[in-house]
Order: sequence, then structure tokens, then C-alpha cells
Amino acid sequence: MYLKKIEMKGFKSFAEHTEIIFKPGINVVVGPNGCGKSNLVDAVRWVLGENNIRELRGQKSEDVIFNGTDKFRALSMASVEIVLDNADGLLPLDYSEVAVGRKIFRSGESEFYLNKARVRLKDINKVFTGTGLGKCGYSIIGQGELEEVLNGAPMDRRLILEEASGIIKYRQQRDEVKARIASTSSDLVRIGDILGELKKQRDELHKKAEKAELYLRLREEFKDLQYKVSLFEIKKLTDHLSEQEKRWEEKNEKLTLLLAELKDREKRWGEEEKLLFKQREYLEKYREEKHGLENEINELQNLINLSGEKIKNKEERIRAARKDQVKYKDMLQGIEKELAKLERDYEEAEKEYEEKKCLFAGLTSKLKELEGEIEEEHRDFEKRKELVFKAAEEAAGIKNRLRSGEERLKKLKEKRERMAVRQEEIEERWQKQKEEINFLNAKKAKDEKLILQLETELAELEEKRGWLLKEVERTAGYLDTLNRKQSETVQKIIHLENIRRNFTGYSSGVRFIMQNKESLSGILGILGELITIPAGLETAVEEALGKGQENVVVDKAVNAEKAIDFLKRNNAGRVTFLPLDMLKAGRIPDEVAKKITGKDGVLGIASQLVKYDPFYAQAVEYLLGRVVVVRDIKTGVALFRSLDYPLRIVSLEGEVINGSGAMTGGSRKEGGKTPIQYRSEENKLKAEKEKLEREIFRAGEALERVKGELRKIDEVIEDKKKTLAEVSFTLDMLIKNLEEAEGKKSWLEKEKNAILQEEALMTEEIKRLEEEMQGLYCEHKEKEFLSEEREKELEALKISLEEKKRDWGVYKERLKAYQEQIEMKAKECAQLKHNLEQFKRVEDSYRKSLAEAVKLEERIAEEIKQEEKVYEEAQRKLKDRLVKLSQVNQNLAKERAREEETRRNIEELKMLMNPLREDINRLEKELKNLEIAKARLETELEAAKARFVEDFKKPVPSEIGEIHTSRENSEYRQRMESLKSRIEDMGTVDVEAINAYQELKNRFDFMQEQYDDLNRGKEALEKLLKETEELMHREFISFLDQANKSFKKTFTEIFGGGDAVLRLENAEDKLSAGVEIEVKMPGKKTQALSLLSGGERALTCIAFIFALLRLKPVPFCLLDEIDAALDETNLTRFARFIRKMAEEVQFIIISHRQAMMEAGEIVYGITMPEKGVSSVLTLSMNDIESRAG
Repeated sequence: MYLKKIEMKGFKSFAEHTEIIFKPGINVVVGPNGCGKSNLVDAVRWVLGENNIRELRGQKSEDVIFNGTDKFRALSMASVEIVLDNADGLLPLDYSEVAVGRKIFRSGESEFYLNKARVRLKDINKVFTGTGLGKCGYSIIGQGELEEVLNGAPMDRRLILEEASGIIKYRQQRDEVKARIASTSSDLVRIGDILGELKKQRDELHKKAEKAELYLRLREEFKDLQYKVSLFEIKKLTDHLSEQEKRWEEKNEKLTLLLAELKDREKRWGEEEKLLFKQREYLEKYREEKHGLENEINELQNLINLSGEKIKNKEERIRAARKDQVKYKDMLQGIEKELAKLERDYEEAEKEYEEKKCLFAGLTSKLKELEGEIEEEHRDFEKRKELVFKAAEEAAGIKNRLRSGEERLKKLKEKRERMAVRQEEIEERWQKQKEEINFLNAKKAKDEKLILQLETELAELEEKRGWLLKEVERTAGYLDTLNRKQSETVQKIIHLENIRRNFTGYSSGVRFIMQNKESLSGILGILGELITIPAGLETAVEEALGKGQENVVVDKAVNAEKAIDFLKRNNAGRVTFLPLDMLKAGRIPDEVAKKITGKDGVLGIASQLVKYDPFYAQAVEYLLGRVVVVRDIKTGVALFRSLDYPLRIVSLEGEVINGSGAMTGGSRKEGGKTPIQYRSEENKLKAEKEKLEREIFRAGEALERVKGELRKIDEVIEDKKKTLAEVSFTLDMLIKNLEEAEGKKSWLEKEKNAILQEEALMTEEIKRLEEEMQGLYCEHKEKEFLSEEREKELEALKISLEEKKRDWGVYKERLKAYQEQIEMKAKECAQLKHNLEQFKRVEDSYRKSLAEAVKLEERIAEEIKQEEKVYEEAQRKLKDRLVKLSQVNQNLAKERAREEETRRNIEELKMLMNPLREDINRLEKELKNLEIAKARLETELEAAKARFVEDFKKPVPSEIGEIHTSRENSEYRQRMESLKSRIEDMGTVDVEAINAYQELKNRFDFMQEQYDDLNRGKEALEKLLKETEELMHREFISFLDQANKSFKKTFTEIFGGGDAVLRLENAEDKLSAGVEIEVKMPGKKTQALSLLSGGERALTCIAFIFALLRLKPVPFCLLDEIDAALDETNLTRFARFIRKMAEEVQFIIISHRQAMMEAGEIVYGITMPEKGVSSVLTLSMNDIESRAG
């Protein structure tokens, strides 16, 4: 078996498809540094399953994909495939050639192939385990790895030997068995926990099952009673329904009679309506006849007026003609007299002519205006007349539409009422279903909310419990800390009290006096002990007092003398005494005190800042009465300069300004504490102790409170968990009931929606019809009103038109008369003018004018006669038309009376029909109520039957006899309530608990069997593990002995002497014992591996590898520059040894050395014609020799 071929594409520097065909024997790969030779080793390792990217000289898995150069773009995939010759069947596959491939994508996805079929990495490892090509194999040695054989851990060398011997598969089996044992142990623990939990659940379910059995018995009794009560209710509802149906039939029969009567009256009403229509037609006819007569009368009146006007005008013309005659005669008679007057007459005539012309022009304009108005009003009259006729026709059409609309509206309303009954029935059933669903939903929501609440509460409680546990731990720790602090503080206080009792810090004389206080009279105490100094003022007061803090206060001077004598006798030192009876204290004057008080930085007089018993005021004032405490030395200097009174000033930091101006200050040396400092510290510690005691008390209470809360929470959590389980079961039952109810509701909703949709369409149609009818009513009234208004307007327009026509005739006659007068005046003027011009012809002219005036009088007199005849004829016709108009008015009045009577008849019929309609409506409502009651009863009956079917899973009996009495039914109901109460008192009952108990019991038994089986399996695995480990140990010892012999032989051959040994380490675990290498170079003593030279180390490693190759040859051996550390002599040895081994093993050697190139049969040159992209050139040694000549 050997490596026949390797194909690469996109792997590291091999960007393009590269194929290298290898031959048995020695294959040498050469090329300059950095051209990609080692990438060939990486490719073989990678395709054989190497997943540690660092072993492939990378950082992440996609680093093996070609990343591009300046000229070539990066690739998205890398693939490598090697082909092995398996003719000897070394690999456990039925193929003479085995192809192993691997691909990787930039997404990180990796694929393995075995003979083009996709497999797992585990399958690849399984194929090559024990062949020397596995993970711990020795067939591929990379750069620098040769040293690792020596420098590595002994266990690594053992694994190489196990790989060579094939024992590695037993190690893998051992590891798998160990993992299975660990898994089995884990399973046993888990199943043990499950069994414990199942046992607990089994016991709980046993109680629930007993409760469920009692529940089932009670429920069975409840069902029996429910069956009887349900049948009783169904029969009761059936009887009630029959009564309602009987009442409905009676009401319906009465309604039929009333409807027949109403129909008869409606028929009479229709006849009266028809009669009214005819009467209106007659009225319209009489109105038209009256209108025609009135038109004729108006025309005749106009003709009479016109004739009268004509006669009047003609008479005026006759009078004018006669006047002219008289005038002409007078003129003829007095022509001579009038000659002088002729010019005046001409001027008057001319003036009169002009006036007549103006009147004529005005009259002509007015006549034209009147003609326009007449023409306009005539057109308006015709239009209005057409509108009146059109309005009458429209009113009639609307009336007909109203009748048909009322009929259709009535039918639609009846249909809608029937649908409303059905709708109410569906609505009632739907509402009941909805109420049931709402009830179930509410209960479901309540249960879900309760579950959520319980889960939330449990989570909160668990969280709170965790917090409380931490709080207990924290509080306990805090309490321990406080107790420790309190103990330390108490120790410090005791120490300070001892110091105070021993008067440490005081002079020997003071200590002696205070220690013998009991034997002396009047000793009140040390001044420093008798005052209390506020915090922050200790340094200032201590400096102000100085040695005065050790002064001993006595009540009387006599006692002070005795004490001094006592000191002298005992040679105990000196003490200053302050006898209160003779001590004179110096106080600061009030005016100075006022100046001091309130100044910035001045804290006050020292005697007023400290606290003390008033009894010792003299002593305190003596030492501190003339001392002022200030914030700092700067404030003190300013104060001193502002005062004329000598004072002692002390700052908070202890600087002192004496009354003379002398200043004391600076830093203090660390030394022993003064009594005041001890007292201050003691007071602070006592305050701290009290504070700690309060904190300890509070912490103790808090700890007990938290522990109490923790106990309560544990109880609540347990209760909540039980409640959660019960509510969850109830919720499951509710969901089932809800699904059934939702199905019924869905069907009812569809039915209701269909009816609602149809009813909505019908309501919309009724609304549309009612709106249309209302519109028609309004339109009809508007049309009638408009018709009457238009008739009135037409009448007024007609009268106006007649008046204007009469005015036009009058104006026309006047215009004609004015025309003739103007013409006469014109002639007269012309004649007068002519007379003036030709005075001689005046007489002839007057005569002619006189003759013409006579003729004009005769002609006009004839015209007046003709006009009088016309006038009389018009008068006669007018009288006749007035008589006819009177008759028409009478007929019109009669017809109106008839119409009014018909109207009254219609109204009376309406009045009679209204009570009938009210009775019908009342009966219809009663029928509707009865139908609703029937529907309700039917619904209740159907619901009762449905409940019966649902509850008892069988149909209702077709005939139900007398089952029991109402009293018995009441007793049954009471018993049912009692049973229901007992069932409810039982709380949530898990009926499935009986089956669940049996199932859980079976599961418990099954899990117990599984537990026992796992125990037996674990014992078997442990036995197998023991046997495997014994086998591994035996075979490894055997192979180690063979490897030792082979290593010794190979080492001797390579080095030409010397000795080498593989020694097993001593270890408790025989299979964890590593292998050490001990060598003895020719002519040298045995020495440590670390002391060998580089070449010796390299050859030792080569000897170790080749010893294994001798024992267990591998399909191929890939060596990457392992000859780099060898000198020429050792290289020649190595090359000679390689040639010898090449008869059994295929070698692929990467090298830069000439000797290795000469040893090779085929040389592969790796180059980089393009920077970053590797390519391969293959040459056999025969080709090289032939080319070299």
C-alpha cells in the first residue's frame, strides 16, 4: 500500500488545481524556502482529519483557504484529495484504491469524503486507526517535530508505540467504555433521583386516586338524580310550550279577523281616494273653465274700456274740430282783426305742437316699454302654465309611487319582524353560549392568571428565599463583625478605665493624693476629671489648662494644707490645690466679653465652652475664665490687637497667645497621651460601644426576622407548588370544555351573522324605502303646495297681464289721437306760416280748413257710431260671460264641497282604521312576545335536550310519562345541591389520577427495571474495561519487547555501535506509564538525552522512528526536512538507511540536501512562478541523467 496521488485546489498557496503523482520508493520534494513545500505536508495532515489549526500553522480554520494575491482573487473553498493503493487490503475497505477527500468553505463548514461518498471525521479516523497514519501516528514528521519525540512526555512516546502496535484502538475502546461507564453512572444517579421523585409522586397520586374514586361515586349518584331532574324539566318545558302555542293560535285567529276588517276598510279608503281623485279632476276642469271665462271677461272689459276710450278721444276730436270750425269762422270774420294776432297764434300753435310732440314721444316710449312687459309676462305666463300642469302630473305620479312604496314597506317590515324573532332566538342561544364561554374564559383566564401569578410568586419567592439566605449569611457575618468590634471596644474601654483608675499620665504627687483620697478630707477631684470638654475643643482646652488640668480641687483651704502636709510627710511630690473657699477667679469684664462675642472666628470664653458642675465654677473660672478660644492663630492675633484688655488666647490647634503678647505654637512631638486625651478617647469608645450594642441588637432582631421570613417563605413555596399543580389540572379540563363551547359558539355566530347580514340588508332596504317614502311625502306636499302657489301666481300674472293689455290699448288710442292732433297742429302751423307768407290766400285757407274741420267732425261722428256698436256688443257679451262665470263658480263651490266631504270621509276612515291598526299592532306584539316566549321555551327545551344528550350521551325519550312529583323533584334538587357541595368541598379532583396512578406505578416499576438493567450493564462494562486494560497491557509489553530489539538494532546500524533501550516508567496505572529512551553512544557512557549533540539527537529520533517502521511498516512516510541538523557523514548514513527501508516503505522526503536528492528516484520541484501561488514540476532521476548527458 502506498500514496499514489494527491490533488489540491485552493489549499494555502496551491490556488490552482494541482495534481502530484507519487511512485513507490523514495520521492524527493525540493524547492527554495517559502515556495510552499511544507504546505504539502499540511495538506496530507489536513485531509487525514487534523482539526488543530495550529498544527497546520494557522490561527483559524479558514486560514487554509487561498487568501489571494495582488493578481489572483481569494477563493471561497479549499479541497484536498489523496488516493491510496489498497491492493494489499491493509485498509478495511473492499476497494483496490481508496480516495480520501476534504473540503472547507469560508463559512466554516467542513466536509469529508471517502471514495467520493460523504462521511464523518469519525469514519476517517476509524479507517486509519492502527495503520500508523492515525492521530498518534509516526508516518508524518514535520519541521521541528523530530525533537518532540525526545523532548515530549513519555506518555506521548507510549502512544506512538500503541499506534504502531495497533493497541491504540483498544485505548480508544477503553476510553469509550470509560465514557459509557461515566454516562451510565450519571444515568443511574439521574434515574435514582427520578425513582425517588416517582415514589413521592406515586404516594401523592395514590391519595388523589382514592379521592377521585369517591368523586366518581358521588358524581354517578349526581348523574342519576340529574337524569331524573332533566327529564322532569324537559317535560315541564314541553307542556309550557304547548300552552304557549295554543295561546298563539287564539291570538293569531283574532288577528286574522282584524286584518280582514282592516282590509275591507282599506278597500273603502281606496275607493274614496279614487273618488277624491275624480273630484279633483272635475275641480281642475271647472278651474280651467273659470279661468277661460275670466280671460274672456277680462278681454271684453278691455274691449269696453278701449271702446270707451276711443269714443272719448273721438268726442274730444269732434270738440276740437268744432272748436276749429268756430275759430276758422271767427278768423274769417275777424281776419283783419286777427292779422296782427296771427303771429301770436302761430307761436302758440308751434309751442302746442312741440308739447304734443313731447307727449307723443313719451307715450310712444311708455307704449314700447309696456309692450315689452306684456310680451315678457305673456312668456312667463305660458311657462308658469306649463309648470302648473307639470306639477299636477308629478304630484299624481308621486301619489302612485307612495301607494306602491307603502305596500312594499309593509311586507318588508313583516318579514323583518319574523327575522327579528329568529334573531332573538339565535341571539339568546348565542348569548347563553357566550356567557358559558365567558364564564369558562374568565375561569381559564383566572386560572392562567393564577398559574402565572403562582409561577411569578414562586419565582419571586425563590428569588426572595435566595435573597433571604444571602441576607441571613450577610446579617450573621455582620453580627459576628459587630460582636468582634464590640469585644475589641470593651477591651479598649477596660484598658482606659484601668488607666484612669491608676491615674496614669498624672504626676506622682497627684496620683498619691488621689490614691489616698479616702484618708484625706475635702478632696473633690482633679480638675481635668471634673469638666467635660466638647468634641473638637480637647487640644485648645488642654493647652489652656496646661499643668492646671492636674490641679486638685478641695473644698476648703484647711484641707489643702492637710493634703500638702501629707505629701511632705510621705515625700510624695508636689501638687497644686484649688480650695473653693478662698480661690479668687479672674473674670473678663462684661464690656470686653461683649466685644469678643460675635466676632468672626471667635468660639467663646473657655470656661463657658466646657461643661461642669456649678459647684466647681470657681475652680473652672480660675483656670479658664480669662481664656478665649479662637478658630486659628490668625484670628487670635487680630483679636489680641483689637483689645486693650490682657487675655490668654488659644486656637483649636493649640497655639497660645499670652496676655503679654508672647506666642507659643508649632508641631507636637508624638509622646504619651495626657489624661484629657485618655478621657476623650474613653468617651468616644463608650459612645462607639453604645452604638455597637444598638447595632448588635438591631442586627440580631433583623437576623431573627429574616430567619422567620425564610421559614414562612419555605412554607408558602410548598403551598404554592401544590396549588399550582391543582390549578394546572383544572386548567387542562377547562381548555377542553372551552374548545367544545367555542365550536358551538362559532356555529351560532355564523348563523347569527348570516341573519344579521340579511336583517341588516333588509333594515337598510326598509330605511331606504322609508327615507324614499318620507321624501315622496315631502315631495308630494311640496308639489301640492307648489301647484297651488303656482296657480295663485299664474292668476295674479294673468290679472297683471290683462291690466297691462288694457293700459296698452288705452295708450295706443291716446297715441293715435296725439298723432292726429300733432298732424293737425303741424298742418295748422304750416298753414299759419303760409298765411303769414301769403296773407292774401288766408281766407281761402281758412275756408278750406273749415271745410276739412266739418268733414273731420262728420267722419269722427261716424266712427263714434261704429265704436258705440262695438261697445254695446262687448257689454252684451260681458253680461253673458258674467252669468256663465257665476254658474261655473257655483259648480266649483259644489265640487269643492263634495271634495271636502270625500276628504272628511277619508279622514273618518283613517280614524276608524287607526284603532284597528293599534289592535292589530297590539296583537302582533302579543304574538311576537308569544313567539319570543315560544322561541325561548324552544331554545330552553333544545338546550335542556342538548344538555341531556351531552350529559348522558343518549337521545331524549320520545315520550316522557309522569316520572315524579314536583316535591320529589325539589328533594332531588336538594340532594343534588348537597352532592354538588360535597364535590366542590373536595376541591380540584384529578379524575385521571386513577389512571395516572396506575401509569405512574407502571412507570416506576419500569424505571426500577431500567435502574437494575443499568446496574447490570455498568457491571458488564466494568468487566469489559478490566479485560481490555489487561489485554492492552499484555500486548503492549509484548510489542515493547519487540520495539526494544528493533530500536537497539536500528540504533547500532545507524551509529555503527552503541546501545539504546526503551524503558517503561513505574506508575500505579500500568496503562498510564510512559516510555523513556536511554542511549549509549559508541565509545561513550550512558548519558541523558539532553546532553546529546544536535546531530546525535536527530539520528536517535530517526532510529526510533525507523525501528517502528521496521516492525510495522506504514503505507507511506512523509518527512519534512528532518535531515537539516545532520552533518554530511550522518546524512550519508541516513540516506543509505533510507534506500534500504524504501524497499518496504514509500518515502516522500522534503529536503534541501544534495545527498537526499541523489537518493531519490523522482524529484518534485515546488516553485512560485507567480508570487504567492505554488506550482509543481516533476522529474525522474533517469530524465535528469539523460538531460545531463
